[in-house]
Amino acid sequence: MQTGCGLKHGMLENVVPVFPEVMQKGIYKSVEDMEFPIYDFSYRPAHCEYCCKIVSVPVFTPMGKSNFIGGCPVCGHDTELIQNVEDTACPVCGERALQEEEMGLWD
Repeated sequence: MQTGCGLKHGMLENVVPVFPEVMQKGIYKSVEDMEFPIYDFSYRPAHCEYCCKIVSVPVFTPMGKSNFIGGCPVCGHDTELIQNVEDTACPVCGERALQEEEMGLWD
């Protein structure tokens, strides 16, 4: 699962297209009052209660404003961000056995 972000995500025009079309206008509107858009972007782990998958979703946070969270890449439904993987139950067995480890670098 990809998490984090890369150098290319420092440019708004590379970030917006990873979101569903219905969110893209809202993202542009959220930064229209900024001469230089200041935002945080990363792919984060999330749980989809509809298809019961752990997925990676894009999250865009314009400075001082609410998050835009991409939908489940499997089924398209809304997801719930996972704040701490170790405290998250496995959607299949229900055990708290999930782990995370760094496996690579971007850019």
